[in-house]
Amino acid sequence: MDFTYKSPKVLTTISTLFIGLTLLLSLASLYGSITEWNIYSHYEQQASFDQLSQEDKDTLAIIVAGADLLKTLFFILSIVFFLMWTYRVHRNGNALKLDGIVNAPGWSVTVYFIPLVNVLMPLITLLHLHKSGTKRASEQSDKTIKPRNWVMYAWWVLFWGSYLVSLPASFGSSDDTIGELREQLPFFMVSETFYFLAGMFLIWTIRKVTSVQEIAAGKTGKEN
Repeated sequence: MDFTYKSPKVLTTISTLFIGLTLLLSLASLYGSITEWNIYSHYEQQASFDQLSQEDKDTLAIIVAGADLLKTLFFILSIVFFLMWTYRVHRNGNALKLDGIVNAPGWSVTVYFIPLVNVLMPLITLLHLHKSGTKRASEQSDKTIKPRNWVMYAWWVLFWGSYLVSLPASFGSSDDTIGELREQLPFFMVSETFYFLAGMFLIWTIRKVTSVQEIAAGKTGKEN
């Protein structure tokens, strides 16, 4: 199948915009967890959630609706645009006939949805593409362009780290005491911090891969 190169700049802008908005809401969620921690500290540790004052319940409801739910919505939108970008850059990799391993566009997206496979294959697929793109870009610009693969590793490790750290707190229930709910919050705070850092590295990754492809295609590109 013949592919035609199409600049991924528009999808880069849109995906990084939504990721950025998600990260802002992530900070709001982190602040919400700190607020929740402070609220719980004013109650007996054996008290139940139902014993919270109505004012405190309203505050927690605002945190959930104003930060957590919005963050989930923007996270889903970010995933959609990121996968569109992923498809585009792999399609471009095939269009440029890059040396090395460049996976099919459809497969590069599918690997994110296959259990166990999605633990490593998305990272490996993107690394292969970027390695091939960097080699071509270096030839096009007559200078050595550094791939900075560590940025992708940092994104992937922090993203999965965020998920794994949150697991102990995810087994809580509505019957937990205030003390138990409070003990879960540090896990969420650390998870949210990892999540934010992962998002920053993902934005860097997207911009880096895009700039390398533009140079490889002979377009006006700037190394990030």
